[in-house]
Amino acid sequence: MFLALQLILSLVFFTYVNGNGCAIFDSAGNLFVFGPNGVQFVGPNPSQWSSPQPKDPSGSIDFSSSNVVCLSSHYLNAGLFLNANSQDPSTLHKYSFNSRTWSQISTTGLVPNGNTVRAVIDYDTLVIYAFSDGKLVRLGDANEQNLSKNPSSLEWVDANYNVMPFDASAYQPTFAHAFFNLYFFGVPGAGAGQVWGYRIHYNEWGPGPQSVGATFPSTHGQTATFSYKDPAENEHDGAPSHVAFIPDDYSGVWVIDSYTNRTTSVAAAPSAGTTSLTRYSASENLLVQFTPETGRIRYIDLSDVLVNHMDSSSASWVDVGIVR
Repeated sequence: MFLALQLILSLVFFTYVNGNGCAIFDSAGNLFVFGPNGVQFVGPNPSQWSSPQPKDPSGSIDFSSSNVVCLSSHYLNAGLFLNANSQDPSTLHKYSFNSRTWSQISTTGLVPNGNTVRAVIDYDTLVIYAFSDGKLVRLGDANEQNLSKNPSSLEWVDANYNVMPFDASAYQPTFAHAFFNLYFFGVPGAGAGQVWGYRIHYNEWGPGPQSVGATFPSTHGQTATFSYKDPAENEHDGAPSHVAFIPDDYSGVWVIDSYTNRTTSVAAAPSAGTTSLTRYSASENLLVQFTPETGRIRYIDLSDVLVNHMDSSSASWVDVGIVR
C-alpha cells in the first residue's frame, strides 16, 4: 500500500513552538510535516517517520496563525493552506508535492473568519467548503472557476444562500468530506450518532439529521477523511467515503462509511501531550495525530476496518516519537 522509497537518514533539529503546523499526506501516501521553519518529507512508512529528510525552508509560509487549516488534494497532489499567515488571512497557499514548490492564490468575496474557520475540499470538484460564524461558503465551482485551472484568484461565495437548516449562530464547526456529502457533527438539536448532511453536487441540505449506525456523542471535535476508495462503492469515481470523528474529550474514535451508513468504533486517540493545536489527517488506511508544538506523531492502522470490513479490536495507536 505504500511506495518503496529510501529515506535520507539525516535530521535537522527545529521546533514548532513559535507557530502552528500540520502533517498531511500526498497522493502516494507520503507524509509531509509543515511548520514555521519549513517542510519535511517524512515518507511513506511509519517505521521510518522518526528519521525524516532535512527540512526545506525555501518559500515556506510562516504558519503564524493560531488556526491554520491544512487540506490535501489528491487530484492536484498538493497541500492547500487557509489562514496560514496571521497578517494575510485571505490568501490560499498551495504546495506542490510534485515540484516541492509554493504558490499563492488570492481570494475575494465572503472570506471566512480566520479565527473560527474550518474547511474541507471536495475530492473531485476541487471546491473548498468553509464554515465560520454561522455561514457555509465555498471557494470556486465545479465548472471553470476551480483549483484545477491553476487560477491566480478565486472568489468565496455563499454555498447555499446561507439558509441553514439548524441554528448555526453559535455552532463550532466540525465537518468532513464524506463521499458526495459534507457531514456535520455536533449540530444543535442532533442526537447521539446523528449528522447533518449537505449534498455537495446539489448545493442543498438533507431533510434532517440522519443516523449513521452508532451512538457517538453529539459534540465538537475533529475529523479526517481517508483516501481509501472501496471498489464496491463506484459511484462518482468511487469518491472516498470513510470519515474518522474524534471528539474533543477523547472519548473515542468512530469511523463512518458514509456510503453504507456503517460506523465502527476504534481505539480512542491518546490525549497525553496533546494541545489545542493537535490535528488529525488520514492516508488510505492510517489515521495520524500530530501536535505541532512538539512535533509528536502518533498513528493507528485501520486497514481491517476500511478494506476488510472487520472490527478494530487489534488496532492500537503507535507513538512514532518526535519529528523535529
